[in-house]
Amino acid sequence: MKKIAFILFDNFQILDVTGPAQVFSSANELLEAPVYDIHYLSTKGGACRATCGLTVETEPLTDLGAYDSLIISGGEGSRAAAKDQNLIQQITSQAPGIRRMVSICTGAFILSAAGLLDNKRVTTHWAYADRLQNSNPRLLVEPDALYIRQGNITTSAGVTAGMDLALFLIEEDVGKDIAREVARHMVIFYRRPGGQSQFSAFQMTPSAEDDPFHDLCREIIAHPNRDHRISRLAEEVAMTERTFIRRFSRATGLSPGKFVEKARIDCARRALEETSLNLDQIAHDSGFHSPEVLRRTFHRHMAISPKEYRQRFGG
Repeated sequence: MKKIAFILFDNFQILDVTGPAQVFSSANELLEAPVYDIHYLSTKGGACRATCGLTVETEPLTDLGAYDSLIISGGEGSRAAAKDQNLIQQITSQAPGIRRMVSICTGAFILSAAGLLDNKRVTTHWAYADRLQNSNPRLLVEPDALYIRQGNITTSAGVTAGMDLALFLIEEDVGKDIAREVARHMVIFYRRPGGQSQFSAFQMTPSAEDDPFHDLCREIIAHPNRDHRISRLAEEVAMTERTFIRRFSRATGLSPGKFVEKARIDCARRALEETSLNLDQIAHDSGFHSPEVLRRTFHRHMAISPKEYRQRFGG
């Protein structure tokens, strides 16, 4: 029996815990003999309140070396938890005896505070990737990945990505067949197509209508095949190129080039889902120079080819 411990704290994200916990529990239900013994721990034990208001009873955090896998949840409370010296000391001192160390979402900040992510490729929720990178220059943060394994440490993106990671861990423990069956049982992807960048550039558009980039972002999204060179975009908002790049990146979380590229991928994705246009026409309408450039860029963002994407999601 593999003992799995979820580390909780006040204001944790409920799906970071209940999502993967149910994946492990479903594996137990499908196996002839249960494999996972699931525990919920916190520094002092007792009730931990999630950001949604639900509470989970936890055991005191002691003897972490008795666990096969330690899973650090994310959520608003992770910032305070990363400064909890008792928690950090226990994780740091007992990590060598634990087979798998895992973080979900902003739980990566806690592993970083413990010094366990130095010189490693890691990921977290896309909205916090820059903050994580800036907090520790010894990391290499990859904001698009759903999860990344580096030795005995695995970091994952936010919220439901924890379920993708749990399926990966189940496959590692008991094989692909059970992991696939769990995915079917829970009506989730066994291998989700795409990374975090599948989520729309529209979500990164400044919401305030008086923001100087609000209309500009909407124009880029509505007309991705137009001329969106930095010189023209900067002129549109009456800024120098240097000021434009700095302020646009701060407002949207993306550089102008990456925002335009994401808008073009979104346009191509919708065309693949909703139309029967050929790839030449989709490339033209989306602002790509050729179908080959579209194929390469699409695969880099979505981890799947345009053809495979249309087969899976086309109407």
